[in-house]
Amino acid sequence: MIDQRVGFCNIDQAAYTKAMPPTEFVTSPISYVRLHGRNPQDWSHEFDRPEKPVARHDYLYGTNELTEWRDRIERMRQFSAFTFVFLNNDIGGKSVVNAIQLAELLGDDRHNAPTELVRKYPMELAGLRTDRPTQPYLFAA
Repeated sequence: MIDQRVGFCNIDQAAYTKAMPPTEFVTSPISYVRLHGRNPQDWSHEFDRPEKPVARHDYLYGTNELTEWRDRIERMRQFSAFTFVFLNNDIGGKSVVNAIQLAELLGDDRHNAPTELVRKYPMELAGLRTDRPTQPYLFAA
């Protein structure tokens, strides 16, 4: 793959029988990471259809887990022109919360977060500003 410059997707997912362990391969000028969450219940229905819908990727990464990925991402960045990180744990805005946390761990110093997320996740987003003006409604009430 390296000789062909084909990009590799480094993923994080729940540990289950067919899960790939976390990696930090760089096989092209672009480093690519996808964080899906580690909720094993989401992956237990991989091949069957559950009676009720499963909230896939309903997982909030902890600081220790994000720090592990920060270290991997920093190593990958040394060997790539561009680095892309996508968070797919989108239930309840968790991907945005974890993206803000990961950005801070990687040196982002803006320290801003949407007001509603800070209200919903006060511990995870403690110390962030919400001083941007907000528009409460799309259209006038």
